[in-house]
Amino acid sequence: MENKTSKYFKYAIGEIILVVIGILIALQINNWNENKKIENEITQTISDLENDLTYNHKEAQRILKFYYQMDSLTKLGIYKKLKKEDYYENNFLNYLTANWDQLRPKASNIIKLIDYEKDAKKEYKEVIEEAKLLRDQKVDLDSNWELVTKVISDEVEYMSQYQFTSAKDSINKEAKINFFLHNPEYEKRLYKSWSVNQVYYDNIARYMAVNLATLLKIKQVNKDFDTSQMKQLLAHYNMKPFIKAECSESQITSPQYRKYRASHLLVNTTKDSIFLNLYFDKKASSRLILEPYQMARSYSYFVGIDGNQNILIEQVDNSGNCIKKFRAIKNGYLIIE
Repeated sequence: MENKTSKYFKYAIGEIILVVIGILIALQINNWNENKKIENEITQTISDLENDLTYNHKEAQRILKFYYQMDSLTKLGIYKKLKKEDYYENNFLNYLTANWDQLRPKASNIIKLIDYEKDAKKEYKEVIEEAKLLRDQKVDLDSNWELVTKVISDEVEYMSQYQFTSAKDSINKEAKINFFLHNPEYEKRLYKSWSVNQVYYDNIARYMAVNLATLLKIKQVNKDFDTSQMKQLLAHYNMKPFIKAECSESQITSPQYRKYRASHLLVNTTKDSIFLNLYFDKKASSRLILEPYQMARSYSYFVGIDGNQNILIEQVDNSGNCIKKFRAIKNGYLIIE
């Protein structure tokens, strides 16, 4: 009897062990399937994000072109270089203080990818960190846009008090042009509009730089992008490398080769930390450290309508001695190799 009980007990234990093993295997398979599903979702999200970033960059370039045109024309008005015939020939001049375009970047996949952070593979962690910077940059962009809309609303309300803003006859057209040319209040509003717009388009340039950094980081992870491939992609976007300058150039004394305020993409492709001094308006205004393989954006500052928008970037060693210098250019970038 005891022998039968013992055999039965061993049989029951064996059955329990088999059931437990079966459950563990089922759980493992379920976990594997769930992890594979998440992995596929992350891969698809990054693929979709890559398309979004390409779209965002092209949109940013288009809108920057608009604001650069606005900037140039507004300065002509501020400097009193516009004549009556200019307003007849260029209808754009009639809306200098109330003309705008908003950058609306695609951002849903950025947030989606960040939400996957704890489940993402190690190689995607750097992409997610870049995505976080881009998310934060969009917050700044949207916040600045709120200021732009307030100024535009104020301007529309102010101009609506004048009959010539809605009338199309020649007499009112003449009155409107004389207002633009000679009204002191309009001159103040023109300067205010320029100030607000150049801050906004600089925020667009900042967003574009971080957007590019995120795109390049994705291509590095997925396609093992090297420096030459980076340059090819940037050239595809009509971007050019900064111009090399002599270390003896301690201040920017050449004529303005950079007319608009903007931030730029900076890339360190080396295993060493890179120390950079940034010169704004002929003065050393900022120092930036690029960590190994880091991508970042340069800084920009408001220097006033008569300020020099040129930027000189100086690469220095640990002791502060110049190694080389670079001149920032419109739609430019800097890759340290």
